[in-house]
Amino acid sequence: MAWLIRIAVVVSVLIVWKVSPVSVLTRTADDATIESYEAVYELSANGDLLVSEQLIVELPPGKRGIFRIFDTVDPRRSDVEHPVEVISITRDGVTEPWTWTDSASGTRTARIGDEDVFLSPGEHVYTIVSRTVDALEPASDGGDATAAWWWDVVGSGWSMPMESARVKAALPAAPVSVECVQGVDTPCTATVEGAFMSVETGPLDPFTPVTTRATFPPNSLPLPPGSPTGGVSLVLVILGGVIAAGLGVGLWFATRERQPGFPVLFEPPAGVGPATGFRVLAEEDSADDLQATLFDLGGRGAVTLSSSGSDWVVQLLAEPASLELTGEGRAVLSGLGLDGAGEHFTVTDTVTSGTRISSTLTMLRSSVAAEAAPYLERSLVGTFGRFLAGAAACAVVAAGGFWFFFDNRVPWVLLVPTAVFAFVAAGVAVDRSASTKHSAAGRELWSRVGGFSRFLSTESSESRFDAAAHADWYPRYLGWATALGVADAWAERFAAQGVDVSNLGYVHGVGPHGTFSSSDLRNSVASSISGASSAYAASVSSSSGGGFSGGSGGGGGGGGSW
Repeated sequence: MAWLIRIAVVVSVLIVWKVSPVSVLTRTADDATIESYEAVYELSANGDLLVSEQLIVELPPGKRGIFRIFDTVDPRRSDVEHPVEVISITRDGVTEPWTWTDSASGTRTARIGDEDVFLSPGEHVYTIVSRTVDALEPASDGGDATAAWWWDVVGSGWSMPMESARVKAALPAAPVSVECVQGVDTPCTATVEGAFMSVETGPLDPFTPVTTRATFPPNSLPLPPGSPTGGVSLVLVILGGVIAAGLGVGLWFATRERQPGFPVLFEPPAGVGPATGFRVLAEEDSADDLQATLFDLGGRGAVTLSSSGSDWVVQLLAEPASLELTGEGRAVLSGLGLDGAGEHFTVTDTVTSGTRISSTLTMLRSSVAAEAAPYLERSLVGTFGRFLAGAAACAVVAAGGFWFFFDNRVPWVLLVPTAVFAFVAAGVAVDRSASTKHSAAGRELWSRVGGFSRFLSTESSESRFDAAAHADWYPRYLGWATALGVADAWAERFAAQGVDVSNLGYVHGVGPHGTFSSSDLRNSVASSISGASSAYAASVSSSSGGGFSGGSGGGGGGGGSW
């Protein structure tokens, strides 16, 4: 699960980094055509920008006009915006009605035309004059330049193909360098004469920007607002990532407990059952706690387990009050409805049986939690750390979703540190044991359970363990071996010395042929319990019902027809 979280975090970051949002992937070209696009830019030393655009548009029948999308966010400076003021709009030399309409985040859209008037098909000449501010930004190339104009002089959002595009720009000073790119990485030529720049391109496919970047000599212009795109942001991202990784590692160590010694012990701790023992050892419930408790009850002389085929019958041998049982053992007997000697319960793959098994498991784990409470205390650091790690992972995945589905990008200076922390701390997020810590009594019990697990699963350093002389230990401790996940190793301890442990005393018949092995027994009981639980789960899901299914510079923008 931890690695699934890490993969989700990495994939989400890659989506934000490399994948275009769905609005870009699914956008379609307009059926109108821009036969000629001409733009004149007048850039002031303080960053004010006056733009005059002339579009000769070939409109098909059934069109009312066009719309113009203006970008208002800065792609490199989160603290800078480019509000747009539309000064005038004309069509064929006459003032044209227009209005602001709904637009995506970071843009403003002007709908140009009268919704009650359809235009004649053919050529129409639109002139749009607008103004914005803070178009200059600090240079980031590490050279002598201190200011730059990095702009989509033809926006990336034009859904209409262009037959030709010509751009002229009056700059506030003679630039020291000028770059031009068409689309993502196709070079284009920008001609510079003094403080004047011009760009001319051939046909442009829909959504193809033309981006220019001009840098100006030191002290030729006032220093623009905002941070440059290079060193500062990258340093903050790296520094944030390093700090986040350190916090993740620190959280992992803060939720680890120093293990006590595990001296080999030849008997389980007194007063607790195998399910509680495992809970204190691993700080989580055993996957086999129910069948382990049944085996423990058998070893204590409380029940017999009888099988014929795939069904199992649990029969109570004596009154519960007369038996020395653990709390978890009493919870299982109560859950199965075994209150008096001679009563029995049959485990089958039916809904009725599955319902009883499910409720018994709930009662068992509730009893185990209560019995383990004196040994396991709540860890505030671990609880908060698990929440924080989980929240960080969810935030990164959500950031990927917001970018892909809604075209909203979380700043890298926030996304990268959060992703690094979520990646490093994913193990804490899924580790239930991080939420608890052992009390003094808990550390003692932890040591004893661990020591007994060593005895069950490994060859004793003391060679005097005689399997034949202690054959009765096998059935007595099978519940513990099952809960601790070492049942196969426990059986091998006896098999290695040629001791047959097929006669458990409290088990009668395994499988349709009455054959027996340790793994047969556990697998058969587990299969029977699983079948009953599955039948119950299927009945719950089937009755739940309801429901139904059914590279940017800045500025630029674009538009289309309507």
